[in-house]
Amino acid sequence: MPQQYENKTKARIVGMCDAGLSLQKISELTGIPKTSIQDIVTPFNDHGTVQNLPRPGRKPILNEHNIQQLKVLHKEGIFSRIAVIKPHLQPQHFDKQLAFARAHVDWLLEEWRKVIWTDESSFELLKNPTPTCIWRTQ
Repeated sequence: MPQQYENKTKARIVGMCDAGLSLQKISELTGIPKTSIQDIVTPFNDHGTVQNLPRPGRKPILNEHNIQQLKVLHKEGIFSRIAVIKPHLQPQHFDKQLAFARAHVDWLLEEWRKVIWTDESSFELLKNPTPTCIWRTQ
């Protein structure tokens, strides 16, 4: 990012330019490069001010009201967290797991290698992959 000069310095440069001094002469007097002087004088001629103009860019996601609300929540010890995904196992699931283990206790290593282990795979069916956020105290 180019160097930013104080508004009083910019106003002095514009005044010298309005007085009829050349960019080269202003550069020699101030020690500021000629291209920087050009970059100060041109926006003044276009907009009539030496103030820094608003730059393009993404607008803030939160407005002042949202920021104030977050500060109050944080002051009260309430923070946003990502919910832990826990499997909802029922007693019948445990029974099925035990039955599966007993039925396959005699399997050889070659047979187990053919099994696709679901804990090593990711399956998303009709589910939003973004994490669920919750608000809670520490």
